Amino acid sequence: MAKEAAAALLTSAAVLPELQAGPSRLPTSTPGTTFTLGADHGADSKPASMTDPPANPDVSMASEHFDLPRASPDPNPSDFKTEFHPHSKHQMLYQSAEEFGQQDVESMDPDPMPWCPFASEGDFTFAKVAVEAGLSSGQVDHLLGLINSVSKGTAKVTLRNDAALRTVLDRAAAQLTLFSKLNFTIPYKGEVIMFLLHVRPLWEWALDMLTNPLLTLHFVWDAQRLFKHNGQEYKCFYMEPWMGERWWDVQVRE
Repeated sequence: MAKEAAAALLTSAAVLPELQAGPSRLPTSTPGTTFTLGADHGADSKPASMTDPPANPDVSMASEHFDLPRASPDPNPSDFKTEFHPHSKHQMLYQSAEEFGQQDVESMDPDPMPWCPFASEGDFTFAKVAVEAGLSSGQVDHLLGLINSVSKGTAKVTLRNDAALRTVLDRAAAQLTLFSKLNFTIPYKGEVIMFLLHVRPLWEWALDMLTNPLLTLHFVWDAQRLFKHNGQEYKCFYMEPWMGERWWDVQVRE
């Protein structure tokens, strides 16, 4: 039966060009086929072998010699599969463990203005530094004023990094008497607590001030006594070191 079905299929393929050429070229019968074209059939009639099912439903036109190869299962399937809603028109996504959960940044256009809502990248950078440093409102105003002066050319900043800043600070500090470290201990609740103090000798520091011509005009050399009337009499009060009794006594002995 399989050979007969194959022969019928080949014969139908041979007759197909004649069908396309028109009824005038069709033969009335073809050996090996089961159909005839008579007066009761029109040009649109089809061969019985192409329309009628086979007598035996268990026999198909494709025998075991015509079976198509079946796809074998993937020996290495992907670790993850993502199915999208049909309305999204996205294809099924298969990903490995390394790819799963990773965003496809290549399909994203870079933000041309990542500093928004700041007006410029410089504004964003300044705000970031000011917040991280915990600057006060006065410090922010002073620093912005300096930046504006530099941009206008009325001020100049030569420092380029923290190392340069520390170097110039050390040079400035060396112009005066330096601080020294002193360990200070005090008993408290049966324990001795130690404190580390940074001190500057007052005498050397005062001599440093005296050698500065910009500061000598602001020194007060004479002892003073201040009084405030309380409604009945004047009462002495103290506000500065040169208003103390010791300062007064020192000048009396001169």
